[in-house]
Order: sequence, then structure tokens, then C-alpha cells
Amino acid sequence: MDDHVLIKFDVIDAAEQSISVTAQGREVLLFTSNVSEEELDPVDATPDPVELFIEAANMGMFAGADHAATASRGRIIARNFDPQSQLQTWRVALASVDKGAFRILMNLLVALDLRVEVKTISKLPSLTDDRPRLYYSDLAYPGRRDPPPFRLEISRPSRRSVGRSVQIVFVREPDEHVVEVVYQGFEVWTKLLSWGAYPIGRTPPQQSGAISDLAYQHDAYSVVQAFPEYFGCDEASFNAVINWGQILHEKYCPLEQILIG
Repeated sequence: MDDHVLIKFDVIDAAEQSISVTAQGREVLLFTSNVSEEELDPVDATPDPVELFIEAANMGMFAGADHAATASRGRIIARNFDPQSQLQTWRVALASVDKGAFRILMNLLVALDLRVEVKTISKLPSLTDDRPRLYYSDLAYPGRRDPPPFRLEISRPSRRSVGRSVQIVFVREPDEHVVEVVYQGFEVWTKLLSWGAYPIGRTPPQQSGAISDLAYQHDAYSVVQAFPEYFGCDEASFNAVINWGQILHEKYCPLEQILIG
């Protein structure tokens, strides 16, 4: 990594590819994957941004309008941590992920004030060296497939920064396992929001975030994730829940609707 460059990004426009991610800085020492409970309370640790990104990708959150959420996937092929130089590297394979996801990945890394390098390291045989390069700051956040296989109701509150919520409503009463899956998915999504994945416009990722309550079962058929105090994220962040909802609908329990307020 060039000692004089804080951010380097050289990624091609391809839905399926392998990338390398390098991050250097003090925050690397605090990643959950790099500390033990004896060293640091897990509550005070920093989520590994690449692990968080991959977890969300595997939930279909970044599938966008052009890919089925069920086809979206990511995998960490290799990882290396050097505490002495405060350096972390990852090698990642991605498939059926919207190109806007790279803006999210970079936001998560930049929000931690790290020196960052992300680059394509291998391409499919059908791709050529002339494949267009992406400029992450110009990318739109991943969209969604319309119409989804369930009803979608979106209301625009007068104050978008407070009192926001998402309610997932199932056709029938979900069992305990499905409810737990929903809780886990909302936990991943709220981590993305609170760690700077979706700043509005040109707002620095460090100034983006959200304060969420714990998700809860509203009634026998629905689960709610609320942000009563603060929601400082782009409206496109809700697309991640809508995309993930398609996996819930197809693999776990049919959805009646998703309500976004």
C-alpha cells in the first residue's frame, strides 16, 4: 500500500469477481475478529467491516434491481492480520452483487478513518482488461427489484431523521426460528446503518448513522425495527430490507407486506 495515499480504489464493473481489501490504522486492532473477550468487551469492539459487508451480501441486501436476492453471495477466501503494523487484508469473492455495493463497502472502511485499498484481483475469462472501472463515490446505492413478491407500503414522514421504522408482516404466524432469523437480519442491517454505510449525498461516512431500538415482535404475524431517536441515513438504505425480504419470503415464510415509515 502506498504510504502517501489514504484511499485507493481500482475495481472493475462486474457482478462476479474477486477483490482484495487492505486496511491500515489503529481501528484494525479493535475489530471483533482481532480481539478476545479477555482483551476487550465485545460491546466495545468494532465490527469487522468486510465481514459485515459479506454477511449483508449473503442476505441479498445488495442484490439491486438486476439480480435475484437469492443469487447474491459473498465469501472471504483469505484473511491476514498484522498487529504490529496495524494492517488487515482480506480476499473476497462476490457474485450477483449490485455495483453500488462497493460504495457501501468503501463507506464502512472510510468511516473508521483507515488507509484503504480495494482492487479487483481476478476476472472471469470472459472479461477483458478494457472492462470499465468504477468510481465508488459516484455510484448509486443498490436499488431493488420491482415489484417485490409482497405488498410494499412506504410513507414519507415530515421529519426523516426521527421516528422511522420497518415492519415485516408475514402471511401466517412465523415459528420461533423464523422470528430469530428476522432479528439477526435486522441486527446486520442496523449495524450497517450505525457504522456509516449509507450517508446522505456527500455527507462523510463518519457523520452518518442511526440509533435503533432492538427489533421486537409487534404481534403474532409481524416484527418491527424502530429508530425513535435518530435516523441519519439515505432512503436507499431501506432497499436492503426489501431485497432481504425476498429471501425471507422464498426461503422461510411468505411475507404479506413490508411497511416503511
